[in-house]
Amino acid sequence: MNNYKTKVIYNNHENRKVTEFYLIQGVNFSDVETHSTMMLESMSNGEFETPAINKVKYSDIVHFENDKYFYDVKVKLTLIDEVNGKEKLSICKMLVSGNDIIHAYDRAYVLMKDSMSDYEIISIINSKIIDVFKTKED
Repeated sequence: MNNYKTKVIYNNHENRKVTEFYLIQGVNFSDVETHSTMMLESMSNGEFETPAINKVKYSDIVHFENDKYFYDVKVKLTLIDEVNGKEKLSICKMLVSGNDIIHAYDRAYVLMKDSMSDYEIISIINSKIIDVFKTKED
């Protein structure tokens, strides 16, 4: 499954225009668009659109249902090349839910603490994503 950041615009049941971002995990763009259309039909008051679907890469997604926000967490990993023994730096990006930035940091730390590589959490940024969906259950 691939990850797609999806921007949706719709009129809610109070007839107000709403713009939201979702992460939808699906096979391809049309799969994600079909899922977002079905989702918007139940959320909207008639008119809706999906003006942007962008493929995004996350090494991990940590999602707990009752959390309020999502955060983009970047982690710098120091890897050792087994062939020549040289250090190699790699950046991985995770989407982590939390009630605040400290909560998200703690979740990322717990996820990374057993890593065989040295790591450093280099940034945590509040994401515009408000929820995560899968087009099909595994």
